[in-house]
This record gives sequence, C-alpha cells and structure tokens, in this order.
Amino acid sequence: MYVGTKSLGNAVPKDIRVTELTEHQKRELHHLKAWLYRTRRRESTRRRHALEAEEQLQNIHLKPEPHPQMAFASMFEGFNKPG
Repeated sequence: MYVGTKSLGNAVPKDIRVTELTEHQKRELHHLKAWLYRTRRRESTRRRHALEAEEQLQNIHLKPEPHPQMAFASMFEGFNKPG
C-alpha cells in the first residue's frame, strides 16, 4: 500500500502504480493460497477428529458394562424356577 495515501487520498503516483502481477508474483500468490487452504483444511480435520474421539470416550463411559458374573448368571435364569 502506498505510504502517502493518508495525505494524498487514494491517489497512487503513476511511476509506482501496478495494474497486474508478474508471473513470479502470480506463482507466489498461488503457492500462498494453496498453503492457506491446506493449513485450514488440516486444522479443520484435526479439530473434527478430536471431537469424534471425545464423543467416543463419552459414549464408552455412558454405557455400563455388565459385570462378568452377572452375564454368566443370566444364562441360567429360569433353571431353578419350579414349573
């Protein structure tokens, strides 16, 4: 940005005005945009995986595990009932 814009307004002297980028600048801009996209995507994926892992941990803790002896005893329900 032109340093003198506060005193001159939006007027930029013709000798430093640029209307289009060079090929090198275009490539650099493309690389910068690609890096920003990859970084944003990577962080988004990392956050999503962290949330999914946290949800899985919460689901594991919410489901009560049956006691092994109780599971074994439930196989024999009804055998001792008079019938």
